[in-house]
Amino acid sequence: MRLAFLVTTLSFVIANTAFSITIYIDGQATGIVNDGANWCDAYLTLQDALVAAEASGGAIDEIRVADGTYKPDQGSAQTLGNRTATFQLLNGVTITGGYAGCGAVNPDARDITTNETILSGDLAGNDFVVPTKDLVDELTRTENSYHVVTGSLTDATATLVGFTIKGGNANKYTNNSYFGGGMYTSNGSPTLTNCVFTENSAKDDGGGVYNTNSSPTFTNCDVISNSSNSSGGGMYNSESNPLLTNCTFRENTAKSGGGIYNFRSCPTITSCDFRRNAATNTFNVPGSGGGMHNEYHSEPIITSCIFTGNTGLHSGGMINRNDSHPKVINCSFFGNSATDDDSAGGIYIDSYSTATVSNCILWGNFPREIQDFQNLAVVTFSDVLGGYPGEGNIDFKPLFFNADAGNLRVQSESPCIDSGNNDVVPTGVVTDLVGELRFVDHVCVDDTGNGPAPIVDMGAYEFQQPVSCGNGVCNPDETCETCACDCGNCCGDNVCTNYESCLTCPDDCPCQTILVPGNYDKIQDAIAASLEGDDIVVAPGTYFESLNFLGKAFTLRSSHGPSVTTIDATGLNNSVITCVLGEDTNTTIEGFTITGGTADNGGGMHILHSSPIVNNCIFIENSANEYGGGMYNGINTQPKVANCQFIRNNANYTGGGIHNFQSKPKITNCEFYGNRTNSSGGGMANRTSYPTVTNCIFYGNYANYSGGGIQNSNGLPTISNCTFCDNVANNYGGGMDNESSDPMVLNCTFTRNSALYGDGISNRNYSDTAITNCILWLNTPLEIYKSDDSAVTVSYTNIKYGYIGQGNINAAPKFIRSPTFGLDRVWGTDDDDYGDLRLQPSSPSINTGDPAIVFTTGETDIHGLPRVLCGQVDMGAHEFAGDYDCNLKLDLKDVAGFQTCFTGKNQGPYNSGCESMDFDGDLGIDRQDFTLFEQVFSPIPKPPRP
Repeated sequence: MRLAFLVTTLSFVIANTAFSITIYIDGQATGIVNDGANWCDAYLTLQDALVAAEASGGAIDEIRVADGTYKPDQGSAQTLGNRTATFQLLNGVTITGGYAGCGAVNPDARDITTNETILSGDLAGNDFVVPTKDLVDELTRTENSYHVVTGSLTDATATLVGFTIKGGNANKYTNNSYFGGGMYTSNGSPTLTNCVFTENSAKDDGGGVYNTNSSPTFTNCDVISNSSNSSGGGMYNSESNPLLTNCTFRENTAKSGGGIYNFRSCPTITSCDFRRNAATNTFNVPGSGGGMHNEYHSEPIITSCIFTGNTGLHSGGMINRNDSHPKVINCSFFGNSATDDDSAGGIYIDSYSTATVSNCILWGNFPREIQDFQNLAVVTFSDVLGGYPGEGNIDFKPLFFNADAGNLRVQSESPCIDSGNNDVVPTGVVTDLVGELRFVDHVCVDDTGNGPAPIVDMGAYEFQQPVSCGNGVCNPDETCETCACDCGNCCGDNVCTNYESCLTCPDDCPCQTILVPGNYDKIQDAIAASLEGDDIVVAPGTYFESLNFLGKAFTLRSSHGPSVTTIDATGLNNSVITCVLGEDTNTTIEGFTITGGTADNGGGMHILHSSPIVNNCIFIENSANEYGGGMYNGINTQPKVANCQFIRNNANYTGGGIHNFQSKPKITNCEFYGNRTNSSGGGMANRTSYPTVTNCIFYGNYANYSGGGIQNSNGLPTISNCTFCDNVANNYGGGMDNESSDPMVLNCTFTRNSALYGDGISNRNYSDTAITNCILWLNTPLEIYKSDDSAVTVSYTNIKYGYIGQGNINAAPKFIRSPTFGLDRVWGTDDDDYGDLRLQPSSPSINTGDPAIVFTTGETDIHGLPRVLCGQVDMGAHEFAGDYDCNLKLDLKDVAGFQTCFTGKNQGPYNSGCESMDFDGDLGIDRQDFTLFEQVFSPIPKPPRP
């Protein structure tokens, strides 16, 4: 009754005045009348103010709201607990939050951060904080509003400014109550500015925002941590054309379109930020895109946006399906990942769709930057890792400032500067992602793009040059007289260090050698001081440090090798070495013992988005709370790891020695002894990865569940010339376990491994494994285990008890010294002997490998001896070598034969028939070959116990 009286009185007043009216809302107002006339007589609820504004006939054009929480079921005309109650926006009315309100020194003071104004769907006030993906089904949210805000049947004059909208839960399949938990708009075009949509959810589409047949405008809005059980975790657009500017979509989840899902829609999206959104669908149809999903004739225009850290089945960044045709201009895609092997971390295009990609950077997305099944995409003037056909495209490292920290600005030396195409930048776009000017010329860089200078850069950010002085560039607070040149590091032709005058920098200044100790007492200090190409040499000793490579290109090496030079992080609760800032093959570490590291991932070394070279290092007694006790190779890494030992490292989850996740490492001539994991992959775990593992030893590793030596899951590993002995798994795959993986196993030896299923190799969950030229012997009782849904092809392999397949045999391989568990007759104890797994002259595995396999010149076996001697490759990891006359004997005739070949080398190229004596594959017989020849006649010593 009181509200009706107020509305009637207000209508009379309005009818007799020509002025527009502002009314006030403050849940803490202390007045008596509370008619909205001022801050202390403000309405206590927003719903009462909306009723008054609607009844005013347009006279009330602004509603100001003080900080606090307002719920749609509160108000004189509302019923508490009514889930259908919603804040309906009104044409001609601007609703503005963030005011200090009654009781403040200045009640009109407005700050949307300090004076947060919340529109909450949590009607009972009992919402429990849960992971975003679980919002819809969280029991404390079952009474929440279906839609916190509604923008239906409005035009652009219906305005909402400066609010946090949270707690909506559209979870009922009636009357559109399963769309748009935060905001639902049908046939409307409201305007929203500086709003935050968070912790909203939908049973179907549009956890944060749902638009159908609508064209709303969103400016400076954040859509964060919203969830949908179907499509569009952050926003769902159906036959809608919203205008999105300077908005953020972060950590939203849905089965498809974690950030945004567009269906028959053409949004214009400018200067928006898509980070860590996830599409959780695991099925091929309808597919999924973590950052954005465009479906059925959608044609968005996306300009100056970044996509980073998004994940999905087919695409982490963006997926385009069923005749969709986006235009993507000046965008940066980095660190997005997809789980399907045929997918793209960056942009995925399928089902008669196209994409026009211009002035973009696609770098470090897994498993590839772009996947276009019908080759209909047009990519121009873009930097694409691995290259891409099209005018103006390049394949150079973009030199982000700090991509792993989310900073995708480019450094002053970036090849993306002044390399874009001016003609494709949409009319009216004059600023970049953060509002800085587009078309800024870099005076130290040649123009390589298209159009008159200044030429636009590639990517979401424009490199800024506030002041130029000749061939130098100044910081904004410098003058031309004091300006320092910012042209890069002093290790290239005519290139200066930062803060060195371009006019005085010496030409081609040399890289320096930095000594530790000597120049610096700590290795980290030497790294911090290093320039590109520097050589950091570390003297013998133990250095108690945890190192960060800081994204730099240098060589870090010990002067006397790993046996006397140790980096020890004991007690520091960190990885011994962290390499996460885009280091590439220009960064090398060599000759250290790495120990004492304890971290969530990668106790010994943590590598992410980087590809350094690691050589001749010993990783011993490091641990990980989660993955990779010795080493963790994370998303988009391609490190080269050679001649290293991984000894007694431990991971709580997977990868005792090494854990590879969405990576492509090359691991060569490494040894894995006594590593352990509480789950899978005692020696090594490969998750959604494509490792190449060559000439490696896996002895005495343990996994509590699967893969004592190696565990492969959802990947395509290539494993060749490796030996697996005395590895143990409590369930699957003593030597190797393959789960949903398609590995190629070539010329490997498996013996004395044990597990419940597949003592040698287990294959399960739709794995398709190819085993060729291998030896599987005494992995009892079952050499190979195969689940009904998996396929295993075994050929030219010596396997105890036999196996169906071409060229397979079942005959004792006759190792020079068979592995033995020692006098105690128990494996895993100190007296175990891993044996000498080379072949005796009478072995049936000699010259019985696949004759159709072609080995390239220089390919070797596990000990560096040449492959394919005496006409046909052998089975197993060791090639029978040193047999000069190929009579399957090693005798004095072979010694004389080596002498003949060695003499021939001294007189020129070696004589015909000496191929079996060229042990190092350098097309000559020399002292290195003599050293290797001696090995043929010398027993391999018993390896040390782990």
